[in-house]
Amino acid sequence: MSVTENKAADVKGPFSDGTNNSTVRAYTAPTTAKMTEVPEIFEGGFVTMLAMGADVYWFWSFQNTVGPSGSVSPDDNGAAGPQTGFPLLNGQAADVLCPKRQLPSGRVYFCRVSSSDTASVWMRQSSS
Repeated sequence: MSVTENKAADVKGPFSDGTNNSTVRAYTAPTTAKMTEVPEIFEGGFVTMLAMGADVYWFWSFQNTVGPSGSVSPDDNGAAGPQTGFPLLNGQAADVLCPKRQLPSGRVYFCRVSSSDTASVWMRQSSS
């Protein structure tokens, strides 16, 4: 099996050690873009994300300076730019591979924005 197939076969459920470590995170997804460092244990593995309360536009980044915009307009050539995020629809779950940091001192950021200040994204570590 490939590395990706091995990771996908190693599906994990939510886990908490009962003190301060959990494989689940609940992130706000307000109308102003947020960029939050991803827990290191998520890096390089699959995570399951679930949008709640509104559609969320998101991407991973190695920078915490630019977040996605929910107002990017599609065009015939395929609109692209530093703020083009991928939609995660309200109530939709997605399994995606979280990148690894590029440098030991680097970071991976979960960048997101939504159309509602009460929206959230629930994320869990699905594989290592």
